[in-house]
Amino acid sequence: MVPNLEKVRVALEMYRQDHDGCYPPAPSTTLVSDSYLDVFPTDPFGYVYWYNAGPGAGSCSVENDVLSYELYAKMESSKNDMDGVSQNVSVECEKCPFVSTYKITNP
Repeated sequence: MVPNLEKVRVALEMYRQDHDGCYPPAPSTTLVSDSYLDVFPTDPFGYVYWYNAGPGAGSCSVENDVLSYELYAKMESSKNDMDGVSQNVSVECEKCPFVSTYKITNP
């Protein structure tokens, strides 16, 4: 899973370089349609990756682009996690539809 998230992070940074320091509001479609990724990676255990777009749409040259992001995922840290038992380690994500255990933010 971490290699998948690293691919997304690198693609987001490539997008940012090409778009005046701004990130896309919806990376799963934008990064693929703009050829930064061949396909948007999926979690091998069926969890979703959750993307929170930050503020800044008014400061970006592309409509709806943002100045920051947070990318969340659920990490499988033990055999029990693969059986659906939730972990007791979490990171703050108010909008996530799951208890996230891994977070990437823009540098």
